[in-house]
Amino acid sequence: MDEALHERLRRLAIGRVPLPAGEGPARGAPPPLPAGTEVESEHGAFWLVEKSLDEAAREEEGGRLRFSRRPWRIAGAGGEPIEAPRPIFLDLETTGFTACPLFLAATIDLDSRTLRQRFARDYPEERAVVAATAGEIAGAGTLVTFNGRS
Repeated sequence: MDEALHERLRRLAIGRVPLPAGEGPARGAPPPLPAGTEVESEHGAFWLVEKSLDEAAREEEGGRLRFSRRPWRIAGAGGEPIEAPRPIFLDLETTGFTACPLFLAATIDLDSRTLRQRFARDYPEERAVVAATAGEIAGAGTLVTFNGRS
C-alpha cells in the first residue's frame, strides 16, 4: 500500500473509540408493514404490497397524487419532448445501518397502472427483492429513478 495512503488511513482511525460489548443500537421489532402478501421465489421470500394507481391516489393524504395517462413524454437530449414508452419509476429505500433492517424497492408502472412495494424484512430477503424488481424493470421501455434528496 502506498505509504501516504497508509498514513492517511492511520490518522482516520485516531479518535475512534470502540463500543463496549453489549452497547450499540437497541434491537427492537421493525415497524408494522402495510397490508400485503408474502411472496416465495427461487431467490427467497419477501413482503409485497401491490395496488392500482387509482387506489394509491385515493389513499394519499390531501389527494395530491396524480398519474398521467398516455402518451407519456419526457425531455429529450436537446430538451424537446419525446415519447417515453412503458415508463417504470423505481425508488430504493433503506434504513441504513440499524438493528432493524428494512429494505424497500418500489415501482410505479404507468402502463399497467400498478404500484408495487417489495420489502425485505431482514438481510436474507434482499436477494429476493432485488431479483423480483430486476425482473419487472427488465421490461421497461423507460426507467426513471430517484437519487438523493427530494
